[in-house]
Amino acid sequence: MPNEAVTEDIVRERLAELGYFDPAAEIVVERQQSAIAAVKRLLRQASKTGGSGVGYPDFIITSPKNPDYVIVVECKASRARHQSSTGDRIAEFAVDGALHYASFLSKEYNTIALGVSGESLDELLVSTFVHVRGAMASTELKSPTGAELDHLIPFSD
Repeated sequence: MPNEAVTEDIVRERLAELGYFDPAAEIVVERQQSAIAAVKRLLRQASKTGGSGVGYPDFIITSPKNPDYVIVVECKASRARHQSSTGDRIAEFAVDGALHYASFLSKEYNTIALGVSGESLDELLVSTFVHVRGAMASTELKSPTGAELDHLIPFSD
């Protein structure tokens, strides 16, 4: 039976390896809720069930050095639940959920949305999108060379 907590643990371990938890990096990694008032307010109506409840991304990443940016990560255990063909199955698919949260946060932040699925590091699927503040939609985020960002990268990158 797929276990989403395993995927979340892999993401947390990989973030640690990439320096996200290093105090000198001044990066804040929060689970499901943020202490930042604006992020809390924006997620207040972002329930994945379509109702008017609060949205709870698996990870919310911010940095006081880069206050205009927020990263949201949504995880699913099964790679079959990575991304739907329609993009509107926000409670069931990692990418759909991450883009859903980004649509709310982008009202005030440049938002990086990551959909992550898989239960081992070698099978992990990562899709990366950017939703520029005020834009109508997200676009796939690529490296400066045009390569797909299909893995977790350091915050500075």
